[in-house]
Amino acid sequence: MSHIKNLIELALSDKVIDKSETELVSALALRSGLTTSDVQRVLSRPESVEFVPPETIRERIEQLYELVLLMMVDGEIHEVELVFCKNTALKLGLSQQVIDEIVDKVIEEITSGIDSELIISTLVKSS
Repeated sequence: MSHIKNLIELALSDKVIDKSETELVSALALRSGLTTSDVQRVLSRPESVEFVPPETIRERIEQLYELVLLMMVDGEIHEVELVFCKNTALKLGLSQQVIDEIVDKVIEEITSGIDSELIISTLVKSS
């Protein structure tokens, strides 16, 4: 739920939630085992969901990857979204020294069409 809250907050950060963002958040929530009503609950009462950082580096990288993917899904990267991703990466426990590099690498590799599993695995190995 915590990750879905982060995704929703990211989608709202530029003041416009577009259909592609809604669809991606819903798909990621369903893949995580959450229901549509779980997502609706987070949307209607985001304060009810406490931030819980992931336990493993892989989960942290996966969550950052999904945040960057959501930031890019509408075809525009807004500065407020980029700042949100980087701030959330800090909350996820990633080092300030590598956040810019990781975010830039994820953007570049998503744009290049590289498989998500390959991106995540490479980042996990280098962390």
